[in-house]
Amino acid sequence: MTPVSIHALLFPELLQTIPPENIIGQQVTILVNLEPRKIKGIESQGMILMAENAAGELAFVAPVKNMDNGGTIR
Repeated sequence: MTPVSIHALLFPELLQTIPPENIIGQQVTILVNLEPRKIKGIESQGMILMAENAAGELAFVAPVKNMDNGGTIR
């Protein structure tokens, strides 16, 4: 799997919701084989999968146990 620049994926709205120190060290689910496109003027090379509750709170979609980074989602 090709490494993806986290700067190309994270938008200011996400960082306002989840502080960067709460992201470091977490395993998250990222779809990376998407066609690059500009979103709000920033080229996106993938999509972070997140869940949202009725109150609008966001949480990362992550494996229930530690997996090797770069694993395949089936």
